[in-house]
Amino acid sequence: IRNYQKSLNLKGDAALVYVALGKCYTMLGKPKQSEAHFRKALVIDEACASAYNALGNLYLFRNQKENAKEFFARACRLEGQNFDYKKDYAGILRVCGETQAAIEVLTELVSVAEVDRSLLKDLATAYQEEKRYPEAQATLTRAIQLDPDNYRLYFALARCYQGSNDHGSAAGILRRVLELQPDYIDAWMLLADIYMRLERLDQAEESYSKALS
Repeated sequence: IRNYQKSLNLKGDAALVYVALGKCYTMLGKPKQSEAHFRKALVIDEACASAYNALGNLYLFRNQKENAKEFFARACRLEGQNFDYKKDYAGILRVCGETQAAIEVLTELVSVAEVDRSLLKDLATAYQEEKRYPEAQATLTRAIQLDPDNYRLYFALARCYQGSNDHGSAAGILRRVLELQPDYIDAWMLLADIYMRLERLDQAEESYSKALS
């Protein structure tokens, strides 16, 4: 912090230094000081996108969702091509229940970063929340092609098929999950539930036993 404070006496962008100082206070668990520094940055430069984005994260931490959404939106309006700001904005839109708007932002981001697995998973989750299961499945399949040994992506895909009542496909994918991660309790529990729905009671009992062992 002292180094940042010294840099305020040097030529440069003082607003960004205040943002950096604010983030230091956030890491130290001092949100009031953080907010004071972020707002000081905006006094110096009312178009400081990083200050708005930082305030968005701070208010999200406080669970003040609407305020957070407004700060994230301002950051995006100021720097519309900033990948991280747009990803944060998509995230708060989902938190606020504006899933369709989040899908639009995430789709734009995916078109730029086609190999970002976490972004594809976020987009698939948003599709699933809107019950757009074929799109969710296609998006997760793309992510799996990039990371074929990621058992969590397969598990998310299985839940998509479960959501669309394709229990047979879901069971097959869960068996793949358990090949990759044999002690994944959530997968055993979901598989047991699906076997119950398929009236394959012996396999359901075996899956429940695996989950409890």
